[in-house]
Amino acid sequence: MKIMMKKIILLASLNLWFAYLPAQASSVVEVSIAQLIASPERFDGKLVSVVGFFQNEMEESAIYLNRDEMVQAIRKNGIWIELNSSQMQSITKLHNDYAKIEGLFSATERGHFGLWSGSIKDIKKIFRWTPPPIKRKKSLTGH
Repeated sequence: MKIMMKKIILLASLNLWFAYLPAQASSVVEVSIAQLIASPERFDGKLVSVVGFFQNEMEESAIYLNRDEMVQAIRKNGIWIELNSSQMQSITKLHNDYAKIEGLFSATERGHFGLWSGSIKDIKKIFRWTPPPIKRKKSLTGH
C-alpha cells in the first residue's frame, strides 16, 4: 500500500512539474506578417513560420506582406530576415518571390537602421512558397 501511495504522489508531482514548464521552444507558430507587426511582443523569442514577399539585396533582406509593400519601400510592413553567409549563397534565386521562412522572431531587433517591424533570425527553413491549388466548387447550373 505504501509503494502504491508513493507512486501516486510521484505521478502527481510530475504532472504539476510538467504543467509549469514553458512551452517547447522548438514548437513552430504559424503566423502572418500582419500578426507579427500588430503584436510583436506576443511572438518575441518564439519560433515562427511566415509567408510573404521576400527581397534579398545588399542591406535589405526582408519579407513583406506583399510585393507592393516591397516596391514602395514600406519597410514597417516588413520583417528583417537575418541570413548567414551560406544561406545567402543558397537562396540567390529566391530573390523577389514569395517565400516561407521559419526562424526565431525578435521584436526588438529591427534590421538595418531599425527600419523594419522586427526580425527573424536563426533561420531554420527558407524556400519558395507555392500556394496550394484552389478547389473550385461546381456551380448549380453545371457551368
